[in-house]
Amino acid sequence: GESQTLAIEIAGALPEEPAGGLRGLFESQPPTVRALVEAVDRARADPRVKGLVLRVGSVDAGWGRVQDLRDALVRFRLSGKPSWAHLETAGNLEYFLATGCAKIAASPTALLDVSGLSAEVSFYRGTLDKLGIEAQFEGVGKYKNAPNQFTERSFTGPHREQMGALVG
Repeated sequence: GESQTLAIEIAGALPEEPAGGLRGLFESQPPTVRALVEAVDRARADPRVKGLVLRVGSVDAGWGRVQDLRDALVRFRLSGKPSWAHLETAGNLEYFLATGCAKIAASPTALLDVSGLSAEVSFYRGTLDKLGIEAQFEGVGKYKNAPNQFTERSFTGPHREQMGALVG
């Protein structure tokens, strides 16, 4: 058989499910995350497919969906087949997706806005104390941190650990 390269272009929406109703009938739809993951996994297992090229534009999706696709790209890369990503405009999300490939390229005019991630949490306990208000919540576990911003003045150990893991 003839050798092939899988080419994928990601830009805009990365839907979880196909659009339904009239919209699904009359408008061209972007492929779903599941369809993309399955295509990458099939290409990884297919001996005719010798490589993968991913072209990444501006992505309109959450981190979870991008992670699923990146995981498939990593599986492809670990199979030993070459993979390349091409970035046009990239922020953290687009760059993260591209890092699933073995090599990343960008044109000299590409706009790369990649920075570190951080999380910010406000604590209101001091303000509530000054107003004479006591926040009361039922505690259900050390990692259930939603009430902490009202009951604590700063991070508890488990809360800091959880936020660090989330950003990591």
